Amino acid sequence: MTKQSKSKKQENSSGGEDSSEHSAKLDSVSEAKASAANTATPATNENVLAAINELSSTIDKRFAELNKSLSSLKSAITEVSKQLSSMEAAAKLQIEELEKQYVSLTHQYKQQEAKLYNLEARSHRQNI
Repeated sequence: MTKQSKSKKQENSSGGEDSSEHSAKLDSVSEAKASAANTATPATNENVLAAINELSSTIDKRFAELNKSLSSLKSAITEVSKQLSSMEAAAKLQIEELEKQYVSLTHQYKQQEAKLYNLEARSHRQNI
């Protein structure tokens, strides 16, 4: 293994990469680079085109994987957003109902307080 591939592995492991699949891909790419460097095949146009096509297909596969991951994340975010919206609507309804009850209870309290004041005043007048 070359120094460059070792340093890339160390960077990936220190960067928090937990994906064993990603590590395996990096290993296979590193091994391919090492074997290409060790072989004595001349760099002909056909070899270069073959390498470019191989890298292109690898990149296309990775983009497809990323798109799949992104689409699943988008759907999950959309679902959570819908749930959040419905919870907000339910909370608003509950708050409105509680505000109505508060107003009603405040009105009842004032009526009871006035009634109590009236009864106390009558009681004081009868005692005089």
